[in-house]
Amino acid sequence: MKWDLDRIKPKGLPEIEVKKALNEVDQRLATFVVDRNTAKEEGIIQNVLEAQDIYQEWYQLFEYVICLHSIDTTNDDAAVWLHSVNEVYSRYQMLETTLDQLFASASERDWGAVLQDRRVRDIEVLLDRRRHQQLQLNNDSIEAAMKSLQADGLHAWGEMNQLAASKVSITLNEKEVKAQNVPALIYYGADREIRLKGFEQWKTAWEREAPICAKAMNHIAGFRLSQYKARGWDSYLKESLDANRLTEETLDAMWQAVLENRQPFYDYIKQKKDLFQATELSWTDQFAPLALEQQGKVVPFKEGVAFIENHLHSFDPKLAEFTRQIIKDHWVDSQPSELKSPGAFCAPMPINKESRIFMHYHENLESVGVLAHEIGHAYHYRLLQELPMYRQDCPIVMAELASTLTETIVMRAAIEAATDPMEKLNLLNQQLVRDLVTILNSYIRHQFEVKLYEKRKSGFVKASELNQLMEDVQKEVMGDLFNTYDPTFWASLRHFYFTHKPFGHYPYTIAHLLSIGFYTVLEKTDRPGVLFDEILIDASILSVEELVEKHTGMDPTSSEFWALSLEKVFDDIKLFIEISDGVKKGEANK
Repeated sequence: MKWDLDRIKPKGLPEIEVKKALNEVDQRLATFVVDRNTAKEEGIIQNVLEAQDIYQEWYQLFEYVICLHSIDTTNDDAAVWLHSVNEVYSRYQMLETTLDQLFASASERDWGAVLQDRRVRDIEVLLDRRRHQQLQLNNDSIEAAMKSLQADGLHAWGEMNQLAASKVSITLNEKEVKAQNVPALIYYGADREIRLKGFEQWKTAWEREAPICAKAMNHIAGFRLSQYKARGWDSYLKESLDANRLTEETLDAMWQAVLENRQPFYDYIKQKKDLFQATELSWTDQFAPLALEQQGKVVPFKEGVAFIENHLHSFDPKLAEFTRQIIKDHWVDSQPSELKSPGAFCAPMPINKESRIFMHYHENLESVGVLAHEIGHAYHYRLLQELPMYRQDCPIVMAELASTLTETIVMRAAIEAATDPMEKLNLLNQQLVRDLVTILNSYIRHQFEVKLYEKRKSGFVKASELNQLMEDVQKEVMGDLFNTYDPTFWASLRHFYFTHKPFGHYPYTIAHLLSIGFYTVLEKTDRPGVLFDEILIDASILSVEELVEKHTGMDPTSSEFWALSLEKVFDDIKLFIEISDGVKKGEANK
């Protein structure tokens, strides 16, 4: 299936309309003047409303260009536009900084009047949060300078990883496989022999590109460390924690629960080793499908959509109807292509009140799960598109809630409905792989970044050191489960080079475990669809602590809350081991 971008603003030929739209946003920014003498109620409100409108224009243009660039990575024009859009974003950030300074300079009386004004009623909490954060900063001129340098000093380095990826390929069965199609084969492929062979080539290919990736990674971390030093911040997690609306106490409690409860994940991986009948495990085996009868089940796109619709309907009919409508309206581009960038995403288009879903649908259950995940994003965006733009731009922790919950709803319903042991086992494995990636492997990625930032304080970290650092963290978390590890993962994972939001791995773990906790709440209510919407709308404004307390009554700064969510995962592991033991006995008796 191919998506329809023609009705998305800017309409018309991208070669003409993107440049025009860029110029329009840039011109609005250039003529926007914030006068500190207008730090009164009406002046502040008018500035906020105008800035929010500019941000909406920029945001849609950014997502549109991302779509153009991702659908055809050979499109040089799109690559140039993406850089230009990032430059414009840096200028918007300078405007935001100036506005935040305006907020901070307002008297308590004037600021109180702003928060009481009906025109900002839906965003008053966000504005007050921004003012509070601005009051903690030291030097207005330094902040403005740092924002102006981000396009070339930060975001451009993130783009270097895409350049490196364009040079990477491996050869399997005498056919060249481009970088964007390799992960599906070497991490999630059913053929173990091909998977292991491809994995070794993958590591070798990224070893060749490691020096340029190391340079990019060092400059990204170095820029941020310079920023934080100028601000007088001791913690390099502060920016990320503030953006994701949670405290370091909550993050520490979550990781404590994960690390104290690792053993069931080890048991799951060891059980897969037995099912593979392997003497040793490669790093990629933990993510792989099972070598059983149904692991190669083909699920055509239409069948996958029907699968999602059916299971969402049992939870909430309007979610199923939403799925049906976006397929009908061509919101999805699902066809695998070597021209497309790897991965999957959902791009919200706030002006059109639509979204576009990008993915490589490989006609398997894993792809069905990815599609369900992205449909969850699209549903969340559609709910929020009735709110002001500043409410629509959720932090990662909150943005991943709907997607993870939707995927959970679909996959758990499918697991419960499965009567064939093989089918249930494969569905459980798919669910547990997702848990493993989002929980333990996210911790590995997070710890790698934490250690990288510590080392970067002392100077440039060479590619060989980054390889060793990655492998050391993998071994530290996973122990001696594997005979081969993935030392170049820091280079091959594009997520490490997303520069707009630092430390972007733990938010997925938080969202994943939150979704499990909320799913338990939704299971117990007779109005799950209504409560689901309430949680998603609250996620656009509340902190993690406020959201958890409101909808579960529990305290997320305690590891007990996170341990309860992990128990649901461990129940699945117990069931997986129980069913697979039965399968092994059945195979032995044949």
